[in-house]
Amino acid sequence: MTESDKLELLSGEVNGLRTVLMALMSSHPGPRALVQELDRLTEQQTAMSNPMPVAEEYIRGQTQTTDAFRAHLLSVPPAASVGCIRVRRMSPLCRTHE
Repeated sequence: MTESDKLELLSGEVNGLRTVLMALMSSHPGPRALVQELDRLTEQQTAMSNPMPVAEEYIRGQTQTTDAFRAHLLSVPPAASVGCIRVRRMSPLCRTHE
């Protein structure tokens, strides 16, 4: 497999993962809460990578992807009739639906 083939494969895999994530986000009962969690995790990941040398392209790719997910979530209307499934420990993403 050539380097070009590897990049094309990786690009296809990333695109497939984005598609799955967007489908999951679209079906989440609280998209606004999910945006807050995305922001929190993004800050956490950024803080963890600050001590390490990271390529500018990596940061740009991460930022573009996170921004695309955030924009997608903000365009999804909340599912008024869908609540969280009650389990022993509620997810922080479901607190607005208790």
